[in-house]
Amino acid sequence: MPYIAAIDQGTTSTRCYITTPDGEVVGTAQFEHEQIMPREGWVEHDPREIWRNTRRALSEALVDADLDVEDLDAVGLTNQRETAVIWDKATGKPIYNAIVWQDTRTEEVAPDGDKTRYMKKTGLLANSYPAGPKWAWILDNVEGARERAEKGELLAGTIDTWLIWNLTGGAREPRRSVFAEMFGFARDRAQHVTDVTNASRTLLMDLETLDWDEELCEEIGVPRQILPEIKPSFGHFGSIRRQKSSREVPITGVLGDQQAALFGQGCLEEGSAKMTYGTGLFMLLNTGEKPQFSEHGLLTTVAYQKAGKPPAWALISRRFLYAILLIVIVSVLVWLDKDGYTEPLTFIDAVYYSAVSLSTTGYGDITPVTQTARVFNILVVTPMRVAFLMLLVGTTLSVLTEDSRKTLQLQRWRKSVRNHTIVIGYGTKGRSAVEALLAEGMAPSNIVVIDDNNESLAHAEHRGLVAVHGNGTKADVLRIAGVSRARSVVVAPSSDDTAVLVTLSVREINPGVNIVASVREAENQHLLEQSGADSVVISSETAGRLLGIATSTPSVVEMIEDLLSPDAGFTVAERAIVDDEVGSNPRHLADIVLGVVRSGELYRLDSPEAESVEPGDRLLYIRYADDTQDDLTEAARLQEDDL
Repeated sequence: MPYIAAIDQGTTSTRCYITTPDGEVVGTAQFEHEQIMPREGWVEHDPREIWRNTRRALSEALVDADLDVEDLDAVGLTNQRETAVIWDKATGKPIYNAIVWQDTRTEEVAPDGDKTRYMKKTGLLANSYPAGPKWAWILDNVEGARERAEKGELLAGTIDTWLIWNLTGGAREPRRSVFAEMFGFARDRAQHVTDVTNASRTLLMDLETLDWDEELCEEIGVPRQILPEIKPSFGHFGSIRRQKSSREVPITGVLGDQQAALFGQGCLEEGSAKMTYGTGLFMLLNTGEKPQFSEHGLLTTVAYQKAGKPPAWALISRRFLYAILLIVIVSVLVWLDKDGYTEPLTFIDAVYYSAVSLSTTGYGDITPVTQTARVFNILVVTPMRVAFLMLLVGTTLSVLTEDSRKTLQLQRWRKSVRNHTIVIGYGTKGRSAVEALLAEGMAPSNIVVIDDNNESLAHAEHRGLVAVHGNGTKADVLRIAGVSRARSVVVAPSSDDTAVLVTLSVREINPGVNIVASVREAENQHLLEQSGADSVVISSETAGRLLGIATSTPSVVEMIEDLLSPDAGFTVAERAIVDDEVGSNPRHLADIVLGVVRSGELYRLDSPEAESVEPGDRLLYIRYADDTQDDLTEAARLQEDDL
């Protein structure tokens, strides 16, 4: 079952909940942080303490739920809204404490004292609440801060931005292996982003454009370059930084705390409202898709925004309306010059002529005869005819062409591909399996992903993988993915029963393919083995062993995690023996050898079969992850041989 982590970073504490997709809470943790009050009216927080508590809350909530990071499908974040942080881009250290939303030191913001000065653009009063003036205060009161900001050495954000930046890597450089650089899937740096709900509480975002306003930034005194990118509330905000054996988990939802409460309580229709009784008392009212401005001092802010393009039907409908509008415009203009045609026209005649002309049908029963009418047709009707065709025909092509292109590409790929690897289920486990394959030198075009989630498939396509939409239990979907010609199949769905069905289906189509399957519970291992799986990985049991070992010998776990991470430190690899190694004892070779693979069988070093190396043997050994060029060459050679 997939699980979701919800992080609630509030004014007095940080909480984390682990839930199922239907909202059942299976794990929780909470940690309070210090309230710093240097003087009356001033309230500050230590951003580093908030970050530490966030990590602790996430870890302990997972322990409480008896889960691993790899069990998470997504992370959502909600936060105290107007609290402002500025930090050093290179070191990740805040240059000052976070100034909390309650703080009153920036009460006098507007230069003329008019608190409604920015209402029409931002929906906010110019008082101590918004984050923008707080950033300006830090820049003005920390020595050298403004100059450093102008040079691009500092970053600013509300608490959501601060946490996302740290969750996605922080000041640490991302791990970039030779393979990652070569195949173009190296991880991005830490994400400096926020969502529209938090940005709308800064006094710097234009409610119409949903972007930072240059004039506001200049007047309030916040350099545009230190501000984060504004994103929709629901989308992709980056992935939690991979650390050792932890899996990358996408951050898919970010909202300010009050907007999150509005959304979570189902106030999605215009006119619905919610009340929150917490550190403060808040009421939010859903006013619809357009900003509504109060004449009685109420504030206007963004409730939420979903990412992505409009659906195809909406696009077509909108363009169809544009086309109808063109016909109406031309009809009115033709009717105004009704005497310039072969016969006097009624308005119905004008509509008829406009429709057949713009659609290029042109029956010829109505034609312009006067010079004026003909000039009108040249200058107006003909350009509108082109626009009309672009709207209707162009829309049809744009909707159909993409699917046709993908289908054609898939057909061409199926004709040529052999000995590829299929990953069924592109959730957390599936993505980690793909990362391992790529790190071992497999070309992205030689990996096929099967999933029924469009966002997951889009992510796979972005990385250069072959994506197939559908259910891995269906034989027709497996045939499209070329399972009959595949070398190996990774079965990584979210549930054990699905894994069994997928394995049965794959084995029926291709009796000789190597199947590696993942299950959560050890009791289901024999079902997968009976279904035809060659190898079964038990995620919960493996995690449990590591947890047990970590209590007494944490360094052992650290080394195991290092060995399981293919892109940094040490890792376990396989290579062919060289001629001068034949007959040698594997214990005496230059590499640290763990086992010998002979005729598809693995022999440990303590077995009699592994006393000496024979021609055709392969060695399992420990290598430094950065020493990858030789392995890449070898992997490429093996793929060519297989093909």
